[in-house]
Amino acid sequence: MSLLTLASIAVARDLTASGQPLAKYTTVSKMLVASLGTGKGQPAPGAQAPVHPAEQSAGQPDGGGQAPAGAVAAFAQLLVAQIPSEALLAYTTLLALFTVGGVSYNIGRWGLYAAAILSCAATVLGSYLAQRDYGFDDAQTAPAPAAGVNPPAADAAGPSQVAALAKLHPPYLPILAAVLSMAVYGLTVPGSPLQFEVSGTAFAIWSGSLAVGGGVMMSILAPLLGKGNAAKAVPKQSASPPLPPFSADGKTVAAARLTGLPHETGTFGPDTHDVAPAGAGVTIAPAHDVQDTSPCGPVSVTAASGTLTDVQMIDDAGKLIAGIMAPDNTSWKPAVPIGYGRTYTITVARRDSAGTLSTQASTFSTLTPTAQTTVYLNNTGNEALQNGGVYGVGIVIAAHFDHPIPDRAAAERALTVDTSPTVQGSWYWLDDQNAHWRAERYLAPGTTVTAAGNVYGVALGDGLYGRQDIRVSFTIGDSQVSIADGTTNQVSVYQNGVLVRTMPTAKGDTQQIDGQSPSRGTPPGVYTVIDKANPADIPESDSKTVNYATRISTDGIYILQLDSTADAPGDTVTSVGCLTLNADNAAWFSSSSRPGDVVEVRNIAGPPQQLSQNGDWTIPWDQWRKGSALT
Repeated sequence: MSLLTLASIAVARDLTASGQPLAKYTTVSKMLVASLGTGKGQPAPGAQAPVHPAEQSAGQPDGGGQAPAGAVAAFAQLLVAQIPSEALLAYTTLLALFTVGGVSYNIGRWGLYAAAILSCAATVLGSYLAQRDYGFDDAQTAPAPAAGVNPPAADAAGPSQVAALAKLHPPYLPILAAVLSMAVYGLTVPGSPLQFEVSGTAFAIWSGSLAVGGGVMMSILAPLLGKGNAAKAVPKQSASPPLPPFSADGKTVAAARLTGLPHETGTFGPDTHDVAPAGAGVTIAPAHDVQDTSPCGPVSVTAASGTLTDVQMIDDAGKLIAGIMAPDNTSWKPAVPIGYGRTYTITVARRDSAGTLSTQASTFSTLTPTAQTTVYLNNTGNEALQNGGVYGVGIVIAAHFDHPIPDRAAAERALTVDTSPTVQGSWYWLDDQNAHWRAERYLAPGTTVTAAGNVYGVALGDGLYGRQDIRVSFTIGDSQVSIADGTTNQVSVYQNGVLVRTMPTAKGDTQQIDGQSPSRGTPPGVYTVIDKANPADIPESDSKTVNYATRISTDGIYILQLDSTADAPGDTVTSVGCLTLNADNAAWFSSSSRPGDVVEVRNIAGPPQQLSQNGDWTIPWDQWRKGSALT
């Protein structure tokens, strides 16, 4: 089958660069090579296509490779490929219906063949008449009237009627190409009338010769198809003007066409289409030419009257920003955050109450930070809080910044904690990089908590901005509060307020040695479970590796298994201040504990618990609130 012929036709419609005459390609093979990488949807010849900034070649001026405005009407570029491929498929399908009839139905096959050729020619002509967007300046090609002779009126009868068909400027060569293609295809396809007129060997020879001959003929026609006619193409006026140009990075580029607008022709440029002035029924925020705006500031388009036909927002890399249009088509906003150090152009089409379509464009730039910081939401042991996790009633949210924060108040305003039911809570700054949040009282089981660091686009002082937002949601599980009492040498565990287990314990003790107290005592205070492991490596421990270790402080205090001392409760110096249990109790405590569970250590003669030791709950509430940067 003549794939070469069909390919040469398809090139003109789907692959040839928009506005590029086919005469540039002298052979079919050159047409195929040159067409690779181009796209569909070209404007009519002579019109300069809108150029997306990302599609510009390096070193190529805007619109490079496009035919200049005012080029001849090379309609063949568009129409030679309007040969209906559906007709070719229909021909093949109908031809198959005659196959069972053998030679006796060959007259019908020849009739179908002739009808297919005529329909191709008619369809190309009809497509031209329906799709052309140009009128013609025939005065440039017609001879000037003799001196003293008035030119005929536009509607005068006479020779102009006789030449009416000629003034349509039919695409003769594209029609010829369509007919040739159909003629070759119709004879070479299996089941064609030619196959039933000659022998199998002769048909193979004929079909091969016709295929090659058709390809050669298309190669000959290709340089001529771009010549069109001598009439000068002039854009037809349209009630829907194309979008205006806009300026990006000091260069004027054509605004990208809005999706859904009618197809336009002609050239884009300041000489033909002016940008609608600000306030002409549309408000765009930020205002035009605003520089160094925050990327988290409001970006929106609002129609004071009429409706928005479409809105397009493009960054300086040519990326289209997704947006959300209101159901009533009167407002629009981006659906995703915008970036730092970018220039954006918003192009708007609005239709007023009279049905008139107008366009407006606006450009703004976002700031470039000196530095950026990331915030992490962890527990007090620097373990990331898990989205969907379950934590104990004493959970503390630790916000850690990877840069020192010059403006703590700005950072704290960007940190939020929402609970259901609502509770009283506050942030407390440990230093310039760490802030902790806790409630006034232990959280109730079943409470849902959502913590967020909405720092993106927020100025945090000295040119420092947040890199990205973070958000985590979790639930408070059943209450477990354990009380280790040095008076009774017992650890009593309460679940949802009910005592469920009492366990003998040995604890670290502070003893005077040479007038100094070694750091082996268990500091009294209020701890929360940080994590647990079995086994756990504790370098400071006498036994180094221990089983069922539940960590409750940031400096290595555990509730763990240590049989040698757990059965002899009392003020025995054991393992760097850890609370020890026998194997059964240590295993049970480890399995029943989760991060955020409360452990209160009382009546032990150790040094007071410090905030840095996971001592958030040791600080009285009034003092805790004073640690906020917003107090």
